[in-house]
Amino acid sequence: MNPAFKFLRDSVAQTGDWAGFLDRGTRVEGAIEVPGTFRLDGALEGRIVSGHALVLGETAAVKGEIDGDRVEIFGRFHGTLRARGQVQIHAGAEVTGDLYTPSLMIEPGAVFEGHCYLSQTATEPGVSTDPLMIPIRSTGSRSTGEPNADQPIEKSGNS
Repeated sequence: MNPAFKFLRDSVAQTGDWAGFLDRGTRVEGAIEVPGTFRLDGALEGRIVSGHALVLGETAAVKGEIDGDRVEIFGRFHGTLRARGQVQIHAGAEVTGDLYTPSLMIEPGAVFEGHCYLSQTATEPGVSTDPLMIPIRSTGSRSTGEPNADQPIEKSGNS
């Protein structure tokens, strides 16, 4: 079974809230607000606000902002994503921009270029809620040979 459909089946089984679906070939400009599980396989330029699970399918192309609970990306996304739950970037997906999430999972074969801000809500006094910023650049970027803040330092030889 396609992982995107398995995720949707499991998500809808947990909440019972199916909010909608935009199929391949659909093009939307503007904002979409959905209270439950939603899947997008078309193109969107604008903003998506999701109250539960959001899946960007293999043919999805989104440019703009996402504000959601749990987000799974199988297609393309460019912009700013804020999630209250886990963000998963699956093999074959291409993501560029800034991600704000307490949990990020990137599968081998996925491309992510941008910044990830990992943070959790503090539940105890004195616990910092300052996000941890991790700059990430895809393996396809060019290297000048000189490490800098935007490039990961590569290890050579045995560690």
